[in-house]
Amino acid sequence: MSAHNYPAKSKLHTDSDIAIDLKPGIRALPIVHGSAEFTLLVRRLFMERPPSQVVLELPDVFSHALQKALPYADSIPVLSLEPATYPPIHFIMEPLEPIVEAARSAHEGGIPIHAADRLIEGIYAWTDERFPDTYSLNELTLLELYEMYKKEQPRPPAAGDLRLQFVDFVDYVREISIAERVRQLARFQDPEEDWILIVCGIKHLPSIERLLALTDDQFTEEKRQAEEALSSAGMPALEYSDPDDASGNPELDSGEQDKEPLEELLEWNDRINSNSEEVEVSILSRKHPEVLTQPGYYNTAWNLARKNHRALPGFDRIRLQRQVFRETRHRYERESGEIFPPQREKIFFQFARNWSFLNQKLLPDTYQLVLSARAFGNDNFARIFHDILMFLREPGPSPYKEKEITLDDLFRHHKLIRFRLKRRIKRRVPPPKITRNIQREKYPGQWRDLWDGSGICSYPPEDVVLEDFGKYLQNRAKSIMKASEEKTLEFSSSLLDGIDYRETIRNFHSGKIFVRDQHKKAIDAGSVVIIFDEDESKHPWQVVWWGEHHQESDMAFYSTFPGDQVVGPGICRSTYGGLMLTFPPGRIHDIWNDPGYDRFDKPADRLLLAGLEYNTRNAVVHLADKPPAPYMTQLANRLGQKIVHIPISTVNPVILGRVRRFHVLSGKEKRDDADDYIW
Repeated sequence: MSAHNYPAKSKLHTDSDIAIDLKPGIRALPIVHGSAEFTLLVRRLFMERPPSQVVLELPDVFSHALQKALPYADSIPVLSLEPATYPPIHFIMEPLEPIVEAARSAHEGGIPIHAADRLIEGIYAWTDERFPDTYSLNELTLLELYEMYKKEQPRPPAAGDLRLQFVDFVDYVREISIAERVRQLARFQDPEEDWILIVCGIKHLPSIERLLALTDDQFTEEKRQAEEALSSAGMPALEYSDPDDASGNPELDSGEQDKEPLEELLEWNDRINSNSEEVEVSILSRKHPEVLTQPGYYNTAWNLARKNHRALPGFDRIRLQRQVFRETRHRYERESGEIFPPQREKIFFQFARNWSFLNQKLLPDTYQLVLSARAFGNDNFARIFHDILMFLREPGPSPYKEKEITLDDLFRHHKLIRFRLKRRIKRRVPPPKITRNIQREKYPGQWRDLWDGSGICSYPPEDVVLEDFGKYLQNRAKSIMKASEEKTLEFSSSLLDGIDYRETIRNFHSGKIFVRDQHKKAIDAGSVVIIFDEDESKHPWQVVWWGEHHQESDMAFYSTFPGDQVVGPGICRSTYGGLMLTFPPGRIHDIWNDPGYDRFDKPADRLLLAGLEYNTRNAVVHLADKPPAPYMTQLANRLGQKIVHIPISTVNPVILGRVRRFHVLSGKEKRDDADDYIW
C-alpha cells in the first residue's frame, strides 16, 4: 500500500461491529494509546451503539478531576498529581487519545464513567511497546488485529505465577484492579439490555479476559496471592470495598442500605473519588505542543471532525499530511516569493514513506516529516512545516489556568531538530556583520502609497542571475543536440570518428568493435524560452523589456502584477509565468499587442513565436513542463530552425525558484536602497 494513495476500501469505515465480546453484557475495545485510528473506532462505537457503562484504563484517583475537566475537553486539560513521595504525574487529555475520546463521548451521552486502574506508588505510565502501525486498521478489522497480537505475545500470567519482571507484575496488579471493578458492575445489570464497555490497552486485554472468565472463588484466590506478593515487595495491598456488603462499609447508614444496588455502587465510587488525593486540573499551554502524541494539527482537525458523523470517514492521517504539506508550500511561496515545484510533493512523500518502512511503520512520524521537509526544501520550509504541523488553537474560556508541560516532565525520549545551522569556522579577523535591520512600514500601506508604476526598471543582481541561467540552458541544449547527432556503428572498413570504447567493451563477448559517426551540422542555440506556468489568469501582466547595455538580452514575459506584493518603498515582488530572452538587445517590439500574433492565443505560444522570429541562430531552447505543440514545431521547420525542448523537472528546483522570482523598481534611483528590502 502506497503512502501517497488513499485505500480504495477501508474496513475502518465499513465494519459495523467494533468491540470484542468477552462475556454476556461485557465487551472490550482494546486500543493503542495515542492512536488516531483507535480514537476513530471509539467515536464510531459510541455513535452507532453506545454502552450502558464505561470502564477506563485510568487511575481511580483521576476520576473526580476527569469529570470536572470533560466540559472543557476542546481546550486540552491536564490532570496533575504531585505527591511528595514520588515524581509528579501528568495526564494530558489529548483529543486523539482513545481513552480521552471514550470519556468525552460517554460524558456527552450521559453514560457513567468508571476509572478502574490502580496507581501503585506512583508507578503509572503507558509504555511505548513495539506494535505495528495502527494505520493497518484500514485493511484489518479490530478482531483480526487483536488475534494477530495475541499470537505474538506470551501467555497471560497464571494465578501464582509471579516470576515476572517488576513492570510486568505492576501491569498484572493493574489488570486485577480493572477486572475487579468490571465484576462488581456486572452484578447489577441485565446482560440482555445493558452492557459494559472496557476501554484499555491492547496489551492488558488478554489478562483481563482471563480474569473475567474465572469463578468468584478462583478470582478471590488469585487476588489473595497478588496481595501477598505486594506485601512481600513492601507495597500497599489491594484494598477493595464490596459495595454489595453494607456491613463492610461503615459510611453507609441504614437509609442508604435501602437504595438500589447500582445506586449504592455509583455512590461508593464517588465517595472513593472524593477521598482520593488532590488532583490539579489545568489547561495545556501552547508553548510546548510537542508533548502531544499526535501533532497539534491532527488534534485540531479531530475536534472539528468528531462533531459531524459525515466527516469521520474522511479523517485520515495521509490526507492530513497532504494538507500540512500544501499549506506549507503556499505559505512558503507567499513569504519568500519562490515557487516550490509541485512535483516535489510526490517525491517528498515517497521518501518519508520509505523511511517509515525502515522503522517498521506504515506512515512517517512527526520527526521524520519535519526532517524530510528540510531535506526536500530548506530550513525555512522545514520551519514553516513544523509550525503548521504543531499548530494548536488557543484554548477557549475556562476556569482553569494554563500549565506548561515539557517532554522532560513526562520522562519521554526526544530528539532535537535545529533549523538554519551555522558553520563553525575559525577566522583570523572578525567576520563582517551579515545582519541588517529589517525595514518595516511606519503604517500599513505606506509602501504601496509610494508605488506609482511609472519609470519601472529591474533589479540588476537578478538580471545577472537570469542571463547566466539563459547561458546555462544554451550550453545544455548544445550538448543535447550533439548527443543526438552521434551514431554508433559496427566497424567494417573505416574508423570514422574513432572507436566507441564504451560500446566495444559492452559487447566484448561478441568480439566486435564499434566506432562513432558524428554528423556536425553546426547547430547553435540562440533564443531561450522558459515556461513556468501556462495559466494566463494567474499571470496577467504582459510586458516587453529592452536590454540596458550590450551584455543584456531583450526580454518578453508575462507575470503577476507588481502591486500584488509590495516589499519596500517603490519595490514590488512578482513571479514569472513565462519569459523569452533574445540577444542582441534593442530589436524586439511589443509582441503582446502585435496584430501578427493574434492567431496565437496562449502567451506561451507567443513567446515561442517571438523566440523563433528574433533568433539569430538556428535553434531555440524551450524549457517547460511539456514539449511545444506540433504546429509550433512545424512552424520552426519552415523557418529553418530547431526547437530543443528541456523538461523543467530536470533542472534544479532551487535555481528555478531564484529565477522565477523577480523585483520591479519604480525607478533607477531605487536600486541603491533595494538591498535593504530584497532577500
